Amino acid sequence: MQLNKEFVTKVKPAIVDVWQYIGSDAMEICESNKDALEMCIDANRLTTCVNRKDIDDLIRETIKEHGYTKVFSLLAKNISLM
Repeated sequence: MQLNKEFVTKVKPAIVDVWQYIGSDAMEICESNKDALEMCIDANRLTTCVNRKDIDDLIRETIKEHGYTKVFSLLAKNISLM
């Protein structure tokens, strides 16, 4: 998967859904949008919290292809959770 607007558009709804699921509890420990985003894509939360294994797998495969830093930077730049 290319790192572009299409990728962000595809994964954003599931990430936002995870934040809506965990945000009220996670807000206390998240100091920034990046912390919140990391909480959403970490620990298989896309699968366990909102049943989006497809998006979890897509993000993991994209990280394998492009590296965590590039993928996370793109997501953090384009998804605002807090």
